[in-house]
Amino acid sequence: MKDTLQKYQENTLSTSDTERLEKQIVQSLVDNEQRQKWKKLLAEKGVVRTPKTVHKLSVWRYAMGVAATVLIAAALWFTMGERSDLSANQLTDKYMSEQFANPSTRDAKDELSEWTAAKQAYAKRDFSAVIKNLDGLGGPNTEQIFYKSLAYMYQTPPDLDKSAVGFVQLLKKNENFADEAQWFYILISLKKGEKEAAMSMLENVIGKRNIYSEKAKILLEQLK
Repeated sequence: MKDTLQKYQENTLSTSDTERLEKQIVQSLVDNEQRQKWKKLLAEKGVVRTPKTVHKLSVWRYAMGVAATVLIAAALWFTMGERSDLSANQLTDKYMSEQFANPSTRDAKDELSEWTAAKQAYAKRDFSAVIKNLDGLGGPNTEQIFYKSLAYMYQTPPDLDKSAVGFVQLLKKNENFADEAQWFYILISLKKGEKEAAMSMLENVIGKRNIYSEKAKILLEQLK
């Protein structure tokens, strides 16, 4: 990114790359949500800005704040500029490589030993043991279904069909882990070559404004 910004400052960046960079910069600067974030950040530092006056902040420091916004936009452009070099399959592998957090190891008095063993196996990345232990449960709850689905996805080789079945089950329940299930179901869909369906689901996640919305927005741009 430093090279890109350096070329931009030296006016040696190609015309197409310059247009793309400036488009991202302008979009970032005029985006209301971004402006509100900066307004809040400046307010926390004791800055009160009016149309005529900027209190407790020199012009130079205010310019630095704007420059930081530009750098954020440039970083976004730089990341998106690399999307054409990665296939949907490679992008999916990147997101799938980030293992989901371990389940709580605090056991209830009546907790089944199979679930305890499954949680310990997951923490050790022994996904076949996770599946084996959870297979022994008569009526798994949503958390157990979720981690079993993850185990099918993370194991080598993965069983994406069985993993998808579990995530769909959670989506139908629309209870705990529904947001997480939708995110991983999207990744599985991409891995299986169902790009159009996955992109449609990413739009849905963005609209929900949940913990996966920002990731979904980035991934959707990378897929275009």
